[in-house]
Amino acid sequence: QMANAYQLRVPLDVNIEKLIELACRYKYYFDKSDIVTSQCKHLHSFWMFEMENSFVARRYLARIQLQINQGPSTLKGIDYYSY
Repeated sequence: QMANAYQLRVPLDVNIEKLIELACRYKYYFDKSDIVTSQCKHLHSFWMFEMENSFVARRYLARIQLQINQGPSTLKGIDYYSY
């Protein structure tokens, strides 16, 4: 069976040679380029997920800051880069 690079979901911390060897035992065939392509897509997906989370977190910090600034409070402002 020929595996398509788009079908693979390969972790980033895998031994490529052992993975290819194991796959061949079960009649799946792909090469290093398929694995690296899959890993790059996985890394891109992970990066996008983390970036989206960071934007959401910053928005919520801004909301908290707005609540602090609008109300009668003795709290110091939030420094976004110290957390």
